[in-house]
Amino acid sequence: MMSNWMLPYFPTACKGETVFSVLSRFAKRLRHNASKILHSLTGRLLQYHRFGGFPSRLERIAERVPTGNPWSNAWYILENHTGLSYATYFFDKSLKERLKTEFSPRRLGISQLRLQPWPTNPRFCIKCLEEQKEHGFTYFIREHQLPGVLVCYRHHVPLSIGCRTCGPYPFRKAAIFLPGECNCKLEIDPLNLEINPNLKYDHLIWIAEQSSYLVNSKEGFQGELYSAIKMMLTDNGVMRGGLVNRRKLAKDITVRFGENFLHEFHCRIYRGGHISPWLRCLIRPALRKPAFTQMVLIGTYFESITSFEETIKRPADRIESRQPNTSMEIRRRFKQNTKRLQKPMDKKGNEIDPVRLHALSNGGAISLRSLAYKLNATPWQTARACLENYIRIPLRNGAIYKLTDEKIQAIGNDLRNGMYKTQICLKYGIHEESLLAIIVDQPSLDQENATAIRARIIR
Repeated sequence: MMSNWMLPYFPTACKGETVFSVLSRFAKRLRHNASKILHSLTGRLLQYHRFGGFPSRLERIAERVPTGNPWSNAWYILENHTGLSYATYFFDKSLKERLKTEFSPRRLGISQLRLQPWPTNPRFCIKCLEEQKEHGFTYFIREHQLPGVLVCYRHHVPLSIGCRTCGPYPFRKAAIFLPGECNCKLEIDPLNLEINPNLKYDHLIWIAEQSSYLVNSKEGFQGELYSAIKMMLTDNGVMRGGLVNRRKLAKDITVRFGENFLHEFHCRIYRGGHISPWLRCLIRPALRKPAFTQMVLIGTYFESITSFEETIKRPADRIESRQPNTSMEIRRRFKQNTKRLQKPMDKKGNEIDPVRLHALSNGGAISLRSLAYKLNATPWQTARACLENYIRIPLRNGAIYKLTDEKIQAIGNDLRNGMYKTQICLKYGIHEESLLAIIVDQPSLDQENATAIRARIIR
C-alpha cells in the first residue's frame, strides 16, 4: 500500500544546498507528522551524521518527490547537493563515467572515494545568513561542509557551528534545524570554529576557495592527471631519474604551507622522523589520493587549481605530441639517462670518498641502506658510487625472499630491454631502493639498461 505513494509537495533546493538542509526545510513546512513522513521518505530518522556527507537512500527520495522536481533524479542530487564533485574532481574520466552508469548510492562510500571525514557539526557563515534571510529562509550550503574548510570562501570570515549559549549543532533533542536557529529568545550569538592561531589565514582562505571551485565543477580535471603532476614535478626539479625526490618535495610543501597547517589537517609530511610514504606514490595512477592532498600538492607550485590547468593545457595531448625523433626529446632523454656520469655526493654536497666507500662496504657484507646511512648519503647516491667504483653489494636474503627469484629475473630482463626504471617500479610495485639493490647486486644491468635506452632513442 505504501510502496507506490508520492509526495504532493517537495521544496526546490537552492544552489549548493545540502540534502540535510532541504529535508529540514521540508519537515518544518509540514509541522505535523513531519518525523513520520521523513522516516517513510528516507527509511531512517533524520540525523545530521546520516545526511551530512554522502547520504544513502537517495534513490528512495527520488522515487517519492513529485514528477518534474529536479530531485526525482538521484544522480542529480549527488552531483549538485553533495560533495561528490569535490571527491571525484581528480578521477579519470572513464572512472567518472563508470560511477554514473553503474550508479548506486550504496556503493559510494567514503573509503571508495578517498574523501576525508565530513565535519561532525554543520557549518554556516553569518554573512551568508544575512543574505539568505532577504530571500525568506536560511539553509546550509555544501561549500561550507567540505574537509579542511574553516572560513567562508566568499566573505573570508570564520565559519560558525552553532550558538554560544545553546552549544554547537546539532542540539540535543532537535534533529531538525536550519542555520541561525537556536533556543535563545533573541537572535543567535554565533559560535565560531576555533582556529589555530599558528595557522596562516591566507592558507585557510586558499583552501576554502579551491574547495569551492572543485565542488562546483561539473567536468572535473580535463586531461591525464598523473602525467600533468609528473610534468609539474619535473619542471620544479623534484623528479630524480624518473622517481620522486621525496626530500625536496617534502621541503617544498613545508615551506609553502608550514608544519602547523599540515599537522592540523592530517596531511603530515613526516611520520616517526621519516618522510611519509604517500609522497613517493604521487605519480601512480592506481593509487587515488584524497582531493585535499592533491590540492596541497598543486598549491605548492601554483597559485590555484585553474592556473595549474591553464599551464598544463591538456597534458595527454602534450605528451603524445612529443615525437621521439625530435632533437629536444633526444637531448632531454639523453640528459636524464646520463645522470649516472655525475659524481655522487653525500647529503652535505661532498663527494663520496672511494677509499671510505671500499672500507665501509666490507667486501659486500653490508646492505645498501646501511651503507648509505654510514656514508650520510641517499641510497641512490650510494648505489651510483658503488657502480662507478666496481663495488658489488649482494642482495640480502630477506630481499630475495620478499621479491622472489622469478620477479628479480623478470626485472633484470626488463632492464636489459631498455625499460625505464620508473616504469619498472610501477610495473612490479616495488620501491626504488629495491630496484637499486638489484642493480648493485648485478652491476652489469645498469650499463646494459643505459645502452638499450640510448639505442632506442637514436632509432
